[in-house]
Amino acid sequence: MWNPLTPAEVVAAMGGPTQVAARSRVELSEWERGQLFSVYSATRHLAAEIGAVEPHAAGVAAELAASLRAAPDSIAGLREIAGRLEGTADPRVIAQLSCEALDILQADGSPPAQAARAALRAVLRRAVELEVGALADAIEGPA
Repeated sequence: MWNPLTPAEVVAAMGGPTQVAARSRVELSEWERGQLFSVYSATRHLAAEIGAVEPHAAGVAAELAASLRAAPDSIAGLREIAGRLEGTADPRVIAQLSCEALDILQADGSPPAQAARAALRAVLRRAVELEVGALADAIEGPA
């Protein structure tokens, strides 16, 4: 079904009522109140993480594809994976294809494959740093 809200907005919307309920004057046990605040906190962090990934997923996929295309042609399978990465913004697909490429490069073991693996891991590291930074900003506020 079509929904005008992004997944991050849906998750954030789920957390709002729990925060209100936890702060209400309705009699709650400490455990119940703590559980409501935990749900609110989890939705806030999850919304920040989802919100950080979505806008950058296609760019990360394109960067991964470029990294794989820069590898030697002699390493079989990388061009096909690069082609599948281009045009996708689905983080699950990006993760699966990244794992496939890393497996190929590790199995090859040649110096060019090791260099290509290091380049691919550098792209993934930057993507993780972006995601963790967005989560930290949501928790602590922008630096």
